[in-house]
Amino acid sequence: PGTYAVPEGISIANDNVKLDCNGAVMDNTNPQDDSRGITVVGRRNIEISNCAVKNGMDGLYVERSSDIRVKNSLFSLMRENGVYVKDSSLLRLEGNTVTETQWGIRFENVQQSLLLKNQINKNRNAQLTLWSGSSNNNITENTLSDFAFANYPIYVRDSASSNNLIYRNNLQHYGDTAIDRGTNNQWSLNGQGNYWDKHRCIDNDWNGICENSYVVKFTNQDSNPFARQDGWKKSYPQITVSSATPK
Repeated sequence: PGTYAVPEGISIANDNVKLDCNGAVMDNTNPQDDSRGITVVGRRNIEISNCAVKNGMDGLYVERSSDIRVKNSLFSLMRENGVYVKDSSLLRLEGNTVTETQWGIRFENVQQSLLLKNQINKNRNAQLTLWSGSSNNNITENTLSDFAFANYPIYVRDSASSNNLIYRNNLQHYGDTAIDRGTNNQWSLNGQGNYWDKHRCIDNDWNGICENSYVVKFTNQDSNPFARQDGWKKSYPQITVSSATPK
């Protein structure tokens, strides 16, 4: 592995391709250039792993594709989007870091996809944006944090973006709350929501779940926010208080 100047980026031109960068860094030497790091257009069954993409317009651009898996990769210092996906379905983004871009991860008309255990931080606008009918996606166990400006951790931009499941995420150090203009999006599942570090949580029974909901702007709320970061990973001791008078 090393650092390589790739001013035109990499474009995947066939189906059924595996790209393992083995830790190599692809650096667009001109940060103002409009090129993209990795481009996937009209493809299916693509796996991308262990890549680091820096500078340029978009780190990863996916369009009109399905069954795309991206894991353990870094997308940073982009002028626009760290990851930009449109008109696609059945993606799995797992264990990636998206940082110091304009928009972190941006879904436009994306369906039935999974965002799992990603670190999305220090992006200047919303860390995660769903719009133009992005629906039936599962967003879980991600950390969205350290915002440079007063922006949104998650921004569901339009009513056509519906039936997304957003739970078990850490949302920390954000300037403004999440916005949900969508329809039937769910911010908790089976009594487990998200951790919001600005929530004034009331947890009188010490079970790790706040008794008071967290309000998501416009149309929704997280009914079961966690009292602690990564609350879904931890078991809490059960304390019994005896009413007997000690001797």
